[in-house]
Amino acid sequence: MSEERKIRKHRCALHALLMGMVILVIICASGIAAAAAEEYGYSDNSYDMYNNPDGIGGDGLEPGEFPGSQDPEFLDEDTASRLAAFAGTLYRLNCPYNRAENVTVQSRDLYSYSHAYMLNWYQYNITDQRVLTDGIYHYADESDLVQMLDELFVYDEPQLIWTDLEYFCSRYAVSRDGGTVMMEGSGDFGDAGRFYFDQPLSSQLSGDRTLVMGNVLEYNDDTETYEYVMPYYAYFYQDLAKPSVFRFSELITGYGSGTP
Repeated sequence: MSEERKIRKHRCALHALLMGMVILVIICASGIAAAAAEEYGYSDNSYDMYNNPDGIGGDGLEPGEFPGSQDPEFLDEDTASRLAAFAGTLYRLNCPYNRAENVTVQSRDLYSYSHAYMLNWYQYNITDQRVLTDGIYHYADESDLVQMLDELFVYDEPQLIWTDLEYFCSRYAVSRDGGTVMMEGSGDFGDAGRFYFDQPLSSQLSGDRTLVMGNVLEYNDDTETYEYVMPYYAYFYQDLAKPSVFRFSELITGYGSGTP
């Protein structure tokens, strides 16, 4: 065999060996990625970190963990979108640096300021027959506003609802007359701002526990577009006696507070 043919033969063998090694690396990488997806619960359509040890929330739940039935029901689109909008507004309220952050917000962390702000968001954004409008101002009875607060948040001490109402009226009421509260019919609640929650990727309902999850999007100055930065998980308690009522429980974005 000529020397040139030997060189060609050796080159072909070396090429085959290199191709085999590349294929082996790809297979190994795919296996690792699949194992990681299974371990941490990632998929193309959700960010359910069921087994993520770094993301345990304050109530012992991991982000995306859903206790109860293994075959939960799903919320209708309008309800899921409303809960996501509530959670997104609450998130922006708890991010003072105007940037997307790992955050854990629990119901017990909220006080009159947050309750009043979210009630004002609710009366402005959500169609509710208890809130009347003349096209400029909104009107509601004090007793109805108390009921709305009770439907938005969990109160261990019922008298605190009236404390929150007084705080709400001190900040957002234009006037109070005979038990009727007049409020502005406009507010800066519609703009996404620097970041916002997109439409929920999934929502689950089991017993009285509800989970809505999706993506936090943040504005990129370079591309002038909103881009994915982290997942969000918003938990609510459904009132089984009044199924349309969902009280806020907990919000987790990314891996929650205190994690890198």
